[in-house]
Amino acid sequence: MAVTFTNKAAAEMKERVIRSLKNRALDIEGDGLGADWKPLDAKKQLIPILQRYNRLNIRTIDSLLNLLVRIFALELGLSPEFELLFEPQALFEPNFNKFLAQCEEGDLLRKELLDDAVDSLVLKEEKQGFWLAEQMRMRLLSILTHVIDHPAERLTDQEEIAGLLQIEFDAFQKAVRDYQHSLMQTSLRPRPT
Repeated sequence: MAVTFTNKAAAEMKERVIRSLKNRALDIEGDGLGADWKPLDAKKQLIPILQRYNRLNIRTIDSLLNLLVRIFALELGLSPEFELLFEPQALFEPNFNKFLAQCEEGDLLRKELLDDAVDSLVLKEEKQGFWLAEQMRMRLLSILTHVIDHPAERLTDQEEIAGLLQIEFDAFQKAVRDYQHSLMQTSLRPRPT
């Protein structure tokens, strides 16, 4: 078994293994790989690989992990027919639609979250028009994509965020005061031209 990161690299590795075995089986020097193999030994390895090429186990790391999870799906509490989702949209759409349905069914907590998001779009960002739901959908999808692309611990506690912002704001205000004081002390004047 060999594992690599991309499908292209896996295909290149398979091609190289086959080419090297063919060269050795035909007693051609080629790229020098497997030079210590005898042609008969290379032929014995090459024939079953060519007969069952799909069993040549050179794959990407994600396909290896997919295979392992599929093998142990029941032990992991998953359905063996689970489906991997690689696009954020495929993950987002059913969950967003479920969220909207829960809002419509009267889930007060989710409805309050939705109302806050709409208020933010309309009042703070001054979004207009009939497509607020689509704008919200696109904003949330971009947030999900960012979270997937930049996995790290997220700070979500509002009071902690406010405290950090206050520290930065206080430092900014002090810098402005210091700058104003410095200007007044030096009596800076424009240069004559």
